Amino acid sequence: MKNLILVIVFILTSQLLWAGEVTGAGQRVDQILKNHGMSRQQLASRGLKVLMGEVTGAGKTIQVEDLEFVVAKNKIYNQEALTHIEFKIPSAARVLTDIKSLEFGSSQVDVLEIDAFIVR
Repeated sequence: MKNLILVIVFILTSQLLWAGEVTGAGQRVDQILKNHGMSRQQLASRGLKVLMGEVTGAGKTIQVEDLEFVVAKNKIYNQEALTHIEFKIPSAARVLTDIKSLEFGSSQVDVLEIDAFIVR
């Protein structure tokens, strides 16, 4: 009985968490991906994950070197186009929470403008 309750709680919780991914910021990210000819399913088939949230959420666990794309400002920025990273404290930088801004060519993206990260 205990296991059954745990399974039910897990299923309900996972459904609620998934529901949030397609509303609000999740819906916006899905639309941006679609506008660029991408989808979460295509990215997943390539071994990539779409992590929602700003740097205080998902960014706490993402290593900078695992970053493939950044979704921000209705655009998708490829990490290969990354020209500069401004860190809050350069000597302690390891995860995305340590970043102040990213530069992709002439475009600067402040961490607070990030809608999602696409990581490997």
